[in-house]
Amino acid sequence: LNKNPKLKKNKHIWIFWGVREKSDFFYENEFKNLKFIKVLSKKTSSWDGEYGYVQDVLVKQNIDLQDCSIYACGSSKMINSTLKLINNYSLPPERFYSDAFVNSN
Repeated sequence: LNKNPKLKKNKHIWIFWGVREKSDFFYENEFKNLKFIKVLSKKTSSWDGEYGYVQDVLVKQNIDLQDCSIYACGSSKMINSTLKLINNYSLPPERFYSDAFVNSN
């Protein structure tokens, strides 16, 4: 039960999921409040969806980021690029969360 008055009930969730190949996707959206955007890093002739960098596809959607939170996970380069890019939009800095993949070797 949600008792936090700051959380709105009918919030929409956007997931931007970037992979290298179409076969890397393993999830299909089943929820009405979830907008699921699949992104391939390179365009192929068999793909008619989004391609390129996930953060660029996010900006292309024209989402008003003022009332959003962003949870980014990926390489340090992607995290830093996303943070730099969204600084030009209305996302409050305290609502940007990230988990950078690091090399374990």
